[in-house]
Amino acid sequence: MTSFDDVAQKMVDALRLAGFKRVHLTGEQATDPECIVIGVPQFRWQSPTSEEPTHATWPVAVIAKADANAVAVLLDMVPKVGAVLDTITEVAVQSADPGVWSGEGTPLPCYEITTEVNL
Repeated sequence: MTSFDDVAQKMVDALRLAGFKRVHLTGEQATDPECIVIGVPQFRWQSPTSEEPTHATWPVAVIAKADANAVAVLLDMVPKVGAVLDTITEVAVQSADPGVWSGEGTPLPCYEITTEVNL
């Protein structure tokens, strides 16, 4: 069984190793686009008798500056981030949805990548 902290740290480490310098865990520091924020997972239990979660859905936000290049930046970054996350044994990328990051006040364009993790 993989711990929650291990999975989040593996994501951070893999993305930084791939050259993404601004990779943060939720609440770690202020958003500094262009950046990636590893969100808080949603947990699921395989059965009602399971004491520990067995699966998690982990959001990963890819955030761009709110400028004329935002769409181009996101369309360049998102497939690369997804490919890196897919190299982690426990992680399977499921989808990427466009959205708006509303972290520290100013709405920022983003994509939220949804990953599935077996714990």
